[in-house]
Amino acid sequence: MVDIGAVENPDYDHGDGSPQQAMWFRREDGSTFFACFSYPAGGGGEEQAWTFYDRSGNNILAEDTSSGVGLARPYLPLNAPVALDSTTWPRGFAATFSTISVAWNTLWQPKMRLYALTSTVGTATGEVQVLVEGNPWGPVVTAGAAFDHTDVIPDVQLGRQFQIEVQARRLTGTGSIAAQVFMIYGRQT
Repeated sequence: MVDIGAVENPDYDHGDGSPQQAMWFRREDGSTFFACFSYPAGGGGEEQAWTFYDRSGNNILAEDTSSGVGLARPYLPLNAPVALDSTTWPRGFAATFSTISVAWNTLWQPKMRLYALTSTVGTATGEVQVLVEGNPWGPVVTAGAAFDHTDVIPDVQLGRQFQIEVQARRLTGTGSIAAQVFMIYGRQT
C-alpha cells in the first residue's frame, strides 16, 4: 500500500545513475493514488513532484516543479470580463436555433455549472439553449430569463477538450435574441 525508498527501476535513476528515493501510495486494488518522484528518462528532469491520480491512472493534481509555485494540473479557467450592455452580446436572428457563441474547455470535473443572461433586442421573442459536444445540455430558456444549469458532462474523458455552444432562435417580432455567459466552472458530482 505504501512504498518509500529507492525506486528499483533504472528509468527513475538520477542522471548520475544513483537510485531515486521516492514515495508511492496505492489503493487496495494496487492502483496509485499519490506519488512523489521525478521521471528523468521521460524528460521530467530531477525535480520531484507530488501528484494525485484518479482510479484510471490520470494525473489530476500536481505541483508545478518548473516554477516552484502553484499547481501544474489541473489547468483551471478564469472568467473573462464581458460587457454588461446586452446590445453588444452575441445574438441571433434566425427562426431556428443557431450558434451565437462557442468555447472549448478541458474536462477536469464530471459536472459543470453554466450561468448566462439572455435578452431580447427590438420586438423579438425567442429562446436560448446550450449544447455540449453538439447535444442539448440543460433547459431551453425564454429570452429574458437567466440560464443557470448544473449537470454532468456526458461522454467526455477527463483531461480532454469539449465544445460548448450557446444557441438562440427568434420566434416572433423583429430584432434579435442575445445571450452572454457570465460564469462557468467544473465541480464534483
